[in-house]
Amino acid sequence: ANGTVISPYPYDSADLAGNDDTLRADPIQVGESVVIAAQSGRVIAVQNAQRQWYWPSGTPNAEILTTPVLGEGTVYSVLMNGQVQSLNAETGVPGWTFTPPEGR
Repeated sequence: ANGTVISPYPYDSADLAGNDDTLRADPIQVGESVVIAAQSGRVIAVQNAQRQWYWPSGTPNAEILTTPVLGEGTVYSVLMNGQVQSLNAETGVPGWTFTPPEGR
């Protein structure tokens, strides 16, 4: 079912992210894909052991150590710098970003 946490994860996140990477959170089921958040700060969608999309396309701003959450076609990830990023679950296109005020 969508949003279900999947454990243990059956793929090598380093191969999918294209670098040395580590999973610190459980992946979730999103339709036909599995969405993982890697410690490097990347969110990666995988289907049939092939990367479908990943965010961000550039250098990540902060690590992700928490399991992503799925709600109404959107994946939400919390970064270790306090930001929350929304991503379209099918395409990985970024939606809104919440950045907490300084000093909070």
